Amino acid sequence: MTKKILGSISIFTLFIATLVLVYAPQSTLSLSIGSFVLSIWFIFPIFYIGIPELRDKITNSNIVKITPIISVLLPYLVLSIFAGKFIDFSTVIFWYLLPILLFILPVFFDKLSSKINSIIYIIAATILWIGFDHRYTSSIFREYSDIGYLMNSLWMAHVGFVSYGIIIGMNQEGVIDDKSLQPTIKGVIIANKITPVASILIIPLGLITGFLIWNPVEFDILMMIVSFIGIFITIALQEEMIFRGIILHETDNYMNNKTSKILSLIIVSAAFAFTHWNNEIPEYVWLYFITAFIAGIAYGLSYRFGGLFSAMLSHTLIDWFWALLLKRV
Repeated sequence: MTKKILGSISIFTLFIATLVLVYAPQSTLSLSIGSFVLSIWFIFPIFYIGIPELRDKITNSNIVKITPIISVLLPYLVLSIFAGKFIDFSTVIFWYLLPILLFILPVFFDKLSSKINSIIYIIAATILWIGFDHRYTSSIFREYSDIGYLMNSLWMAHVGFVSYGIIIGMNQEGVIDDKSLQPTIKGVIIANKITPVASILIIPLGLITGFLIWNPVEFDILMMIVSFIGIFITIALQEEMIFRGIILHETDNYMNNKTSKILSLIIVSAAFAFTHWNNEIPEYVWLYFITAFIAGIAYGLSYRFGGLFSAMLSHTLIDWFWALLLKRV
């Protein structure tokens, strides 16, 4: 079974890297090869660490201690070599290296309390989120045309899954794993139950207020498939890892009853909505906040009942329907 899973991850990784090469060819052969190599470097570990039976084979403190080299320093060298110049390293240190160092800090200071560790993880996740926004990291990929957002997104997810994923794997022996990226029937069912409910609340509100416009795209099966995969690996993967897989997971650890867990879900969903604040014109800021908040509740419920994969699938489906059928004003 393990070999089959590993083979599936390898095929998926090569498929995504090929899509990047075909749909975003670079100005030079060197940069194209670089984007292909980087895609493989970032994607494979995300899904490897996201499958518990694979992750558990490498889960130990020594592996964790070298993640800054594997996940930041070596990719930076590859990035620079194929670009033909060393790119802004100070930006790399803050947005990629710092979160990893924070995630693995408890390994070096094992006497820290669990609450302190959770605060550290949430701070690391917040840095990843801000960096994922791409406003402060765009200079890193300036030599790679049209794929800066994609590579930045994959790198952020790579940093989060490799560092935090292994740490959680080390500390949850005997505990049900909710960080798995392995598709499950239960996860698919829950996502497909929650997504329509959230859409019924979000779409009419957007259409009535004029925030959304009905604008179905021309039917193209290949484009639809590529769009679905693109949303999953560049948006849902990162946002759900950060907000539900890390932040909600850590806050839930200290919520001991139903009321407090509801409060936790509301707070994290509001934080998720607030991060979309600067993505809209002033007239529709509050509407975007409300729709993102409702979506955040839906993703949180998908996560709690179906695991991280279910939350990512729900997120992908909502954004995918939005991209195919609607547009913002």
